[in-house]
Amino acid sequence: MSNPFIKGGDDFYAEAYNGAIALFTMGKPEITSELPDDYAEGVFLTGANKCLFMLVNLILSNTEIYENKIRLQTGQTSGTAIFRVYPNIEPFKNWLEVLWTETKTTGTIVCDLSKGTSGETPLKSNIANGEDLSLLDIGLEYVEFKFTLTEVSGNRPTLDSLDLKFKGGI
Repeated sequence: MSNPFIKGGDDFYAEAYNGAIALFTMGKPEITSELPDDYAEGVFLTGANKCLFMLVNLILSNTEIYENKIRLQTGQTSGTAIFRVYPNIEPFKNWLEVLWTETKTTGTIVCDLSKGTSGETPLKSNIANGEDLSLLDIGLEYVEFKFTLTEVSGNRPTLDSLDLKFKGGI
């Protein structure tokens, strides 16, 4: 499947064109990326992939994709799922909110937020589901959402989906 968006390495600024395409086609400055639905095939994929016009690098440690959800691997009591995201649109203004759904168990899922190409600059630990991100200092750069899944009383938590909301504009 070919990606309809211009990619980095082209002779012009990909972010500017991607942003114009995104705002024009979506018709509104608030954009929500719904994962895994916005992957090319609608399923979580490890490694670097395009989701809509964003670059998403999914890095799993002691976790696995099972039935299109992310869960702890058998025999593990703790693991991580890192979503390293680059918005890839020039008229990016700010991140608005992060939401996730999880299968209800006695296990826990905690999300930490950082920025940088390797998540080297921590921004906030243990963010709430539905956290307002608009007051944080996050520009057009890589943002890392690190989910730590922890087993409690033999029950493994499962991360079902992730919604990332941000605002674009001129």
